[in-house]
Amino acid sequence: MTRGRKSRAAPAGTETLRRSEQRWHALAAATGMVWTANAQGEVAEDLPAWRSFTGQTAEGIKGEGWMAALHPEDRGPAAAFWSAAREAGAPCETEFRLRRHDGEYRHVALRLVPVSDQDGTIREWIGVGVDVTERKRFEEELVRSRAQLAQARAAGEQGARRMALIDELNATLHACNSLEEAYPLLGMTAQELFPWMNGALALAERGSQLKTVAQWGGNRPMASEFALDDCWGLRRGQMHLLDEPGKGAGCLHFMSMPEGLSLCLPLVVHSETLGLLHLDGGAGLDAEELRLVARLGDVIKIALADLKLRESLRLQAIRDPLTGLFNRQYLDETLPRECQLARRRNSPLSVAMLDIDHFKQFNDGYGHDAGDTVLRELGELLRAASRSSDIACRYGGDEFVLIMLDADLPASVSRLEQICLDIRRKRCVHRNRTLPSITVSVGMSEFPVHGGSPGEVLRAADEAMYAAKNAGRDRIVLSGGEPAEQPVPTQR
Repeated sequence: MTRGRKSRAAPAGTETLRRSEQRWHALAAATGMVWTANAQGEVAEDLPAWRSFTGQTAEGIKGEGWMAALHPEDRGPAAAFWSAAREAGAPCETEFRLRRHDGEYRHVALRLVPVSDQDGTIREWIGVGVDVTERKRFEEELVRSRAQLAQARAAGEQGARRMALIDELNATLHACNSLEEAYPLLGMTAQELFPWMNGALALAERGSQLKTVAQWGGNRPMASEFALDDCWGLRRGQMHLLDEPGKGAGCLHFMSMPEGLSLCLPLVVHSETLGLLHLDGGAGLDAEELRLVARLGDVIKIALADLKLRESLRLQAIRDPLTGLFNRQYLDETLPRECQLARRRNSPLSVAMLDIDHFKQFNDGYGHDAGDTVLRELGELLRAASRSSDIACRYGGDEFVLIMLDADLPASVSRLEQICLDIRRKRCVHRNRTLPSITVSVGMSEFPVHGGSPGEVLRAADEAMYAAKNAGRDRIVLSGGEPAEQPVPTQR
């Protein structure tokens, strides 16, 4: 974001270029293929990843030149999608086939997000492309598997009912918005398919640990957390089946050993371990039932991969990649809703705008990499200091916004005083070098006392922040120019 009053610190062209470079470097670190288009849908700027993927030149991609890399059958639908997206003026997603530099067409999921001016006019579009070819291949494999299983439906009504359950589960899982919505559906379907068996689903976390997220049946022996090496199925990368306890290598991820049959099926997509499906109990499974377990595993792992991809794209659209905080787009979408709730509940809502003091001089003296380190550390500090109901955002450049729900101004000022103190005490280390401490200037306002709309209360905090800078920086000023009741001390 470029602010008119702050641009006096440097020539406007230099400041604009610096901020533009910061934004693109951050986007490049967060995803593979990024580009921008103007309000009319003409590509204006791209990053090297797109050119590296397609082999197009920087000039060749601009305007509508990027469409030359699309599959001929996708160009018409892509043009229609662009037109509909610009008319709707809202974030949207699609898929198309994109020619790679080696001539192979790859399936790419595209997320488009509009960037608007304060008056709501769309200034540009940001596009994020992700290669999802492997996911499509797994989906095609699943379709082929369904076709093969459909031939077996003539074997009896039971087989037909089981396949219908799996088809219904597949459709329902792809309609879920989160992993948490999917867990109970998996358990219910598994119990209908194998009512005589207990079961569990564990998902991979960071490192080599797994966490049990769902269990069903009368006996629930799975440990809540366990290591990948505790399961022979995960070690071997294939289904591990014990017909009877004590016959063969037993897994170690149980609080108590299951009775009867024990089956562990790794859920692996494109060499990435997503989790583990476990079934136990009963006397055994015939060949058809084992094939049914494998099909169930296919549905589950593809749905999990799809949900993880959608969650990744959603986070890229609402999170600042450098600090991990919410971005301005998310603030613009969320603040109006929270103001409406505060008005309806007659509850306070406070806004704090923070700006790092002398940050341009800091960057000039220590470099932008050191400046990025400071921004990341400040983002982490704000996230740690925020309640679960608070909304911490990177507003642009070195400005941050903290929205505090159900908090009046006196209580919020007290919290910001502690945050300012923590910031002053913070010592950031960059390349084994301890950087100087920083301070922030803070402007605060309360809804609806200092503004009856989201824009007004945010503007009031912004003006108070500039008043804090004009008063000497390193302090908190309330809307209207009032200093905080207990000003932040300036001693280091």
